[in-house]
Amino acid sequence: MHGSSRKFNYAFRYMLLGFLYGLIFPVIATLFAIGSERLPFAIESALSLQSAEHLLWIIDLTPFVLASFAYVLGKRRDQIAALTVALENRVAERTFDLVRVNQQLERDIAERQQAEAALRKQEEARAKEQNMLRTLIDNLPDLIYVKDTESRYVLSNRAHAAFLGVASPEAVIGKSVFDLFPPELAEKLRADDQMVMYSGQPLVNREELVISRDTERSQWNLTTKVPLRDDTGKVVGLLGIARDITAHKRAEEALRESEERYRTILENITDGYFEVDLAGNFTFFNDSMCEILGYSKDEMMGMNNRQYMDEENARKVYQVFNRVYTTGESHVVFDWQIVRKDGEKRFNESSVSLIRNSKGERIGFRGIVRDITTRKKVEEETERRADEFAALYETARDLSLQQDLPGLLQTIVRRAAALLIASSGEIYLWDATAGDL
Repeated sequence: MHGSSRKFNYAFRYMLLGFLYGLIFPVIATLFAIGSERLPFAIESALSLQSAEHLLWIIDLTPFVLASFAYVLGKRRDQIAALTVALENRVAERTFDLVRVNQQLERDIAERQQAEAALRKQEEARAKEQNMLRTLIDNLPDLIYVKDTESRYVLSNRAHAAFLGVASPEAVIGKSVFDLFPPELAEKLRADDQMVMYSGQPLVNREELVISRDTERSQWNLTTKVPLRDDTGKVVGLLGIARDITAHKRAEEALRESEERYRTILENITDGYFEVDLAGNFTFFNDSMCEILGYSKDEMMGMNNRQYMDEENARKVYQVFNRVYTTGESHVVFDWQIVRKDGEKRFNESSVSLIRNSKGERIGFRGIVRDITTRKKVEEETERRADEFAALYETARDLSLQQDLPGLLQTIVRRAAALLIASSGEIYLWDATAGDL
């Protein structure tokens, strides 16, 4: 690449050599002429011959002619050498460029190979992730699917395909809701899809009854739909997840029916029903309980048991409730007295049991209360009359055994005092005529 600065000067050298070579011819010709004329070999002989012989003049021009031709050839050689050097320089430059390009190409190839290796690793990792994701969504019990903006399925899992009654998730791909659901339901589902995609807002935990067109299978789903966006933020579809809550809905319905029956029973029974916390404050009760205590529902909610009984009955109730709390066993029947809002005292007969939460922890008590005031009065009246009859029987028996008037009167006084719970007694006789004792 540095040959362009070289100086060859072949023209000057060729001209000098041509001139020197051309001198041979005049010298030989002159010497030959001197010898032919038998002249002495001296410069004067040569000069005399040169002036006399015109041919020698022509021969004397030979160095100049040869020098001219040699100069032309040298000039041509210089041009060829310069072209050769220029060509060599071009070749060297191109070779250098080729080497540089080749090195760059080798680096590019190495980088490309590294990039391809990294890309293969990424693709392998992505394929592994996709396989793991596919395995995951195919083994989830929830219905998982992805739709495009036209509500056509582009992904489905096994649970979703099984609900729709198709052989595999792949059989769902490309189908729309109109291919898989009854027309009216399909319109509703598409409207929901479009709302999610156009608004860009997710639809979360909507309960919906879904029916498959082919299998006519229906189930309650708890559905969530979220919009899918590309790298620019444009909505390109949606992801849907639906959980089968049919069993839960049936359990809720059964629970509602049970609660309705329970409520109907509580509202129509004449006995009072109550629930209290561990401190004895009302947390639930029926209308009959309000009637028994004479308070309104608002007044009774949160009321403590000590507000409608005296200290003696409060201690009795506490002992019963404490026994139930400690043993965990229900107390079937016990009697206690309450004080109504109007101050009237009433007798109640109750049963009580423990309330536990889902963890088994004791959180309160529940029970049934029956007003037995009337029965209690009847029992007391019956007992009183029985005592009276027994006393009369014993008095009659004792009187029949007496033989004299004083003994008879003493027996009467003693029995009367016993009936009246008195320590002693006296008998006064009434004189009807005098109107005095």
